[in-house]
Amino acid sequence: SMIMSKPAPIGGGGLKSPPFAKKSSFPGSAPSLKKSTIGSNPTEEIDKEIFFRPPKKTGDTPPLDDVNKRDPGIPRSNWLVDDKVLRPVPTYYPLEKSSRFITGKEVYSIASKISECCRVMSVQADFNNDAGTAALKTSEHVEIYIALWKGTGPKYPECVIVEAQRRKGDAVTYHKYCRCILDAADGEFDAEDFHATEEREKEYSQVAEKMLAS
Repeated sequence: SMIMSKPAPIGGGGLKSPPFAKKSSFPGSAPSLKKSTIGSNPTEEIDKEIFFRPPKKTGDTPPLDDVNKRDPGIPRSNWLVDDKVLRPVPTYYPLEKSSRFITGKEVYSIASKISECCRVMSVQADFNNDAGTAALKTSEHVEIYIALWKGTGPKYPECVIVEAQRRKGDAVTYHKYCRCILDAADGEFDAEDFHATEEREKEYSQVAEKMLAS
């Protein structure tokens, strides 16, 4: 005899949709969710990669000014971001807690200081001038995304938002670099203090290695 399996029940609203939204191709729409499992507890993780892509260019988009030629008072920069390309925070986009809201400073100055900070810290950087984003990788293989947003409306008054997001690597190491990058964006990064701190940490590590070896 043939055994028939019972079909899944269908409610009044039809078949149930999956609990996680599919990845959207529209920058203004809600970010997609992907399911990951840590041990036995399922978690939801927001995938923001789509927002780090450059916007589509149109014929009306003016060319980007070379800020290295425009303002001699600012150090030469590998990250040339202009107000023309700065985007507002998309709808339904949750900003990371590791974000800094900066007022009274031009975006090209902020980008230049972040670029210089990466050079001082020997961080590999892939800067995207069209999107106002940067993909960073430290010597400890920590991967960081940086995004510059234009603050608008009552929620984000006129300002430049610097957002940092950890993509891969150790969380403690990420926060060390993240703090320096956000301080640099705000003009508070001190290269000499950074190098002095690095030397002290190196000495502590050497002492700890000797103690463990003895």
